[in-house]
Amino acid sequence: MKKNLYHIDIAPLKNKDGSDISSEEHIAFDFESHDDLKQILSKVGIIEGLDKKQTHSFAIGLKMLGEIMLEHRKHPLFHEFSPHFGQFMKKLKQNIK
Repeated sequence: MKKNLYHIDIAPLKNKDGSDISSEEHIAFDFESHDDLKQILSKVGIIEGLDKKQTHSFAIGLKMLGEIMLEHRKHPLFHEFSPHFGQFMKKLKQNIK
């Protein structure tokens, strides 16, 4: 299956004490998705109770988790969680159409 390829770059800015940590090493990796993430973000819009940044973080994080779970569906780590994740995704998709 052909997939879209994205690059995730997490650049440290400040620690929880407010100190500048922008010179620390970035956490960067490539991420594949069978979905177009920009299209997903436009479909999701803004989730009630979350601002735009939180909605984007939630949607991207959820998409990344879902892709890993799909790729490793037989992994014992996901055995108990997988049915609940599937139910959650169905409910989420019903609410954003």
